[in-house]
Amino acid sequence: MNTRRIIGIIAAVALVLLTGFIGYQLGLRSAEQASSSKDAKAVAAGFVTAMTSGQVSQAYEYGSAFYKSKNTQASIQDVSDKLTADGVKISNEEFYLGRDSVSGQAFYLALVDNLPPSTTTGKTTANFIVKLVFEEGVWRVDSLQVT
Repeated sequence: MNTRRIIGIIAAVALVLLTGFIGYQLGLRSAEQASSSKDAKAVAAGFVTAMTSGQVSQAYEYGSAFYKSKNTQASIQDVSDKLTADGVKISNEEFYLGRDSVSGQAFYLALVDNLPPSTTTGKTTANFIVKLVFEEGVWRVDSLQVT
């Protein structure tokens, strides 16, 4: 009975330690994801602000390698010229981080008001959809869609 009791105590201690370790790891992962989510959202919001305030070189620097390979600063300038206005307001922000840590992708959606009137519809409001990727340890803008 002494041996059984010792084995039971060792098993209980091991179970408590394992449970504590797993909880600690989940807490770390949750904290990392929250930090990563905050960083990615800040990059996306900064990019939208740069695009709507005419800061083309800053908007370009937010871009991923793929984004930069598909867009020149001149092409970004063309888009920014259509979006630049005083008093632009960003609202209804939504953010979606990839479900697993290896996906390295996120999406940022926002409603932007007080834009220059659209040439096709005359609207001064648009939805911005920004796709982000985790590249070389930082979040970068991979694409932008304005609808």
